[in-house]
Amino acid sequence: MKMTGVTPRELGTAISPEGGLNLLDPSAELGWQGLQFYLRIGTQRLTARSGEGQANSDRGIHWLADLAEGLSARLSAAPSPAGNGWVVTPVLCNRRRQEVSFDGYGFAPAPNAAGPIHPELGRGSPGLLVYGHMNNLRYERLPHCRVTYPFLRPLPTCEEQIGQPGCSSIPLLLLGVSHGQLWLAEGAFTERRHLLTWHLDLPRERGRLLSYSSEFVWTGGGRETAPPGGETVLESIFFCAFSSPPDGVYRLYMDELAQSQRFSGPQRRLDREPLYCTWHFFT
Repeated sequence: MKMTGVTPRELGTAISPEGGLNLLDPSAELGWQGLQFYLRIGTQRLTARSGEGQANSDRGIHWLADLAEGLSARLSAAPSPAGNGWVVTPVLCNRRRQEVSFDGYGFAPAPNAAGPIHPELGRGSPGLLVYGHMNNLRYERLPHCRVTYPFLRPLPTCEEQIGQPGCSSIPLLLLGVSHGQLWLAEGAFTERRHLLTWHLDLPRERGRLLSYSSEFVWTGGGRETAPPGGETVLESIFFCAFSSPPDGVYRLYMDELAQSQRFSGPQRRLDREPLYCTWHFFT
């Protein structure tokens, strides 16, 4: 669906040489490079670093990779319903005789991959990398709550988890250049049980714009489990790149959700799906 003032940028999918997922534009200078799926068990990360699969830049990618003995991850990347980007869905395949308990999962760049890349950053460019998230508009230290600014901020000077459970923020992260018009965005495409957060920090490795990983977490202290001999479908993430003022991302994101979810009629899902209330963000 065409939206006035918002221009989605073309991204293709491929399996990277580093053993991860590439979501890049034709110039290979905009998008995500070498994203690897990981499963967190306590402080340990099991990473899907190698595997077998098929990729097609038009129809998507299907990839199966081992995490540990008897445990693998199947990834699929498919065009989003409204055609503005890609939806990536991981599935845990537990071939063991016992269940597997885990504390989180998400995506992080491979050791030799750049992760998010942007043509207006790096190589001596004076541009400043900024990120946008609804949490930037809210300050809360109960019983006091007030609106805060700005929406776009430089990277935190120490690692910060963006979108912590309990904040009720729209699960969408924006990356780009201050005063720019070209943006990367990623957000939760489903949120049945798990909440999407991001770990952001200044870059620690040469060749990267930032230290970055996404992680799905949940409220409460219990672990999630993958049953023995079965498959567990995890939450999906939406990835896109676009040209517009930064607030245009919400029109694009909601357009994708509206195309994929039924919000009215006999098949509506509001009785089973989260409903976002943004009153406390003064929007």
